[in-house]
Amino acid sequence: MLRALVKVLRAAKAEGGQLLDDVTPAQGAEAILKLLRDEGVLPP
Repeated sequence: MLRALVKVLRAAKAEGGQLLDDVTPAQGAEAILKLLRDEGVLPP
């Protein structure tokens, strides 16, 4: 799971390097959960 989290963080950094002000914590959490599911860490 840690490897997937590192992958998510690297992808986020590549996308812009900072969190957007208009993204709520809930939206960020949903995006992270989706990425973890896509990586196969969490069940779909």
